[in-house]
Amino acid sequence: MNTITDCWQSAKSFLSEVSHPRLKMYWQPNQMRDFSYNLSAAEQLADDTVNIHVFHWGSEERYPLAEGEADWKQYLQVFQKTGKDESMSMSTKSTTLSKDKRNHCGKALFCVRLATQDDPP
Repeated sequence: MNTITDCWQSAKSFLSEVSHPRLKMYWQPNQMRDFSYNLSAAEQLADDTVNIHVFHWGSEERYPLAEGEADWKQYLQVFQKTGKDESMSMSTKSTTLSKDKRNHCGKALFCVRLATQDDPP
């Protein structure tokens, strides 16, 4: 891809070089990388993150968010440790969702968020 955010190290370096308090990150897992890398990226960028893009995709395929619940619990635990209340945006497998399905997805994400707040660190 060749962008400044291809890896968390270059994103962190960019933030450091610019060193402006209003420059913040939108974070999302890199669907080309594995869970371990993405968890490390979340840990390194959490303090500079203001929005989290929630989805469960592979490099070629989009999966139902529910299949990524275990991963997302861990990602959100990392962001919870910052004490900030980041906003979240969500992408789903389907591009057209009925109101009921949108509500279901929102409730699933809300439940994952609540679960991370009750889980021990």
